[in-house]
Amino acid sequence: MRRFSTLYYLLFMLLILGAFASMAQNNYGVKLLGVVATAFAVLFALEFIDEAGKGEQRDPFAVAELGCLVILAGIFASGIFFVRFPYMDLLFILSLSILFLLYLRKAVRAYTQFYNRSRQLSIGLMLFYGSICIFLLAYGLRSYFGKVSTGLGIAGLGMVLLLALIGFFTRKRIVDGQNMTGLSYTFRARENAILLISILSLFTLYSTLTQTGALPGMYSDEYPQAYYKLVNEANTGKDKPVNDKFRYIEFREGYLKFVQKNLEPSR
Repeated sequence: MRRFSTLYYLLFMLLILGAFASMAQNNYGVKLLGVVATAFAVLFALEFIDEAGKGEQRDPFAVAELGCLVILAGIFASGIFFVRFPYMDLLFILSLSILFLLYLRKAVRAYTQFYNRSRQLSIGLMLFYGSICIFLLAYGLRSYFGKVSTGLGIAGLGMVLLLALIGFFTRKRIVDGQNMTGLSYTFRARENAILLISILSLFTLYSTLTQTGALPGMYSDEYPQAYYKLVNEANTGKDKPVNDKFRYIEFREGYLKFVQKNLEPSR
């Protein structure tokens, strides 16, 4: 992440801008989100190639993590641009599952590594990586167990808030000759976890607020609003797939056929 930290920060800001623009019913907002997701996928891919090309020095866990991030960013971009490909849902769940196991491993390793030297640091790191695991689990269950997913997302936000409070109200500890907290450790390590927890926290907070009606949903005039309502129902688990198809997919296919048959010849 060190090579592209400035670009990641810029893309994260553009992600927020695109979300607000979409909620304000500016059609370019959704397109901006798609461009940002595509840019994330490209940067993750460059990091993946760089790490995989290190030969014996490469970290297989880092390679697996970056590979999953490439797939997830690509799937997110494809969804925004209404593109579907075979085994898309399977790849999504598989990538989330691998990331979950990788960050669960990081949580356990960080806790055991620093417990004897700084219990505060070990707990902070466990909360940090653990919250990412909770977010990933919530997104994996969203289309099948909507209420469970929402509860897990809120729990993840609670863990992030608790981590922030611990970092704010506690003093830094000297570990290996350096003053650090859980957050400062992860910042110094320059892990993708910082970016990941920021994006997951933002998406979870937005999803929770839209479900309660506190924030409007994202807007685009590419399709009728009924389509986006069906997409939201699929994302929140209210709609279940039938023959591996959600209702919004059938709606889109029927709408495109209607446009092709009735509108395109007249142009």
